[in-house]
Amino acid sequence: MSRNFIGLTVAGIVMIAYLALASNEITVNTYLRVNNGSFDLFRSVSGYQVDQTGKAMSYAVSPITDATNALAINASVTTAGYAYMRNVGTGTIYVAIGSGAAFLMLNTNDVFLGRMASTNVVAWTPAGYASILEHWINQE
Repeated sequence: MSRNFIGLTVAGIVMIAYLALASNEITVNTYLRVNNGSFDLFRSVSGYQVDQTGKAMSYAVSPITDATNALAINASVTTAGYAYMRNVGTGTIYVAIGSGAAFLMLNTNDVFLGRMASTNVVAWTPAGYASILEHWINQE
């Protein structure tokens, strides 16, 4: 099975990430390019492989409000692994682990790809706003 994730160009920033799962392995290919006229930055990772011992995963598209919203993560994902999140709504979303401070801010169409430290993930929007978060997390 493979999954492709492609980000968009926003304000001169391009992020494309590809995450493939096959034979209990994870392969990450990603690049980030920033070009704002005064500087040009390009960083890439290609073929980074990680063993995945678990087989569980969780996927959902969740409405996020200005209250603290616990993300619905399948109980079979007992140990957090790689996660993909994308704000598919129109408002800013903040993401935190448990009751901690936000470690991530996603504006409309922003994408996050990384390894999570916990499955206790919460999200919220600024007061009076709402948005929609697509999220996927696999078991380490």
